[in-house]
Amino acid sequence: MIWNNGDGTYTVQPLPDEVQWAPIRSILVHDFDGDGAQELLLAGNYGGTKPEEGRYDANSGLLLKLNADRSFQVLSPRQSGLQLRGVVNGAALLNGPNGKGRVIFARNNETVQLYEY
Repeated sequence: MIWNNGDGTYTVQPLPDEVQWAPIRSILVHDFDGDGAQELLLAGNYGGTKPEEGRYDANSGLLLKLNADRSFQVLSPRQSGLQLRGVVNGAALLNGPNGKGRVIFARNNETVQLYEY
């Protein structure tokens, strides 16, 4: 991650190791937990590889919280509620009923998947 410090300088901040486990194909920035700070929601995977290479499918969705020191905390699937399967090619925020927010995930050759926060 490269941060614009607002004064013509930039700071490079490594992302957590989990971000490197599979290709990221969709990134959303939003306040998913309602704490006033924005989080990063990352989704992806890739299955169009040669058989001898195997699939790149270790990403079941990542929700990253930004800490005060600009480091990231990866929320576990239990904490975030994310359990994505398959190759996610895109995601979009939706307004759900009763003020609930939703994310719709477009998955390659599969039905869409919804995540409510």
